[in-house]
Amino acid sequence: MARFVKKPTEVDAIQWLGSNFSEVCEFLKIAHGVKGFDVSDSDSDLVVLLKNDNEKVVVGVGEWVVNMEDGITFAVDNDHFHNNFSPV
Repeated sequence: MARFVKKPTEVDAIQWLGSNFSEVCEFLKIAHGVKGFDVSDSDSDLVVLLKNDNEKVVVGVGEWVVNMEDGITFAVDNDHFHNNFSPV
């Protein structure tokens, strides 16, 4: 059996605060793999529509939108983000 370590990966990310829609829009305009995005009417969640299979990612207030170099975009909660990512 061999042991492995997770490769370090740099990502771009922004936290959805519920009040920074224009900043998140600017971030998503340059993110790879993002087709479109919108804010749902029912609450302050951000809905991101991704190019691959029209998949929707719902980002709650306080969660982070993360965009990997390979174009994968996903949301993570604040604790998970700070446990797994640090500023470069």
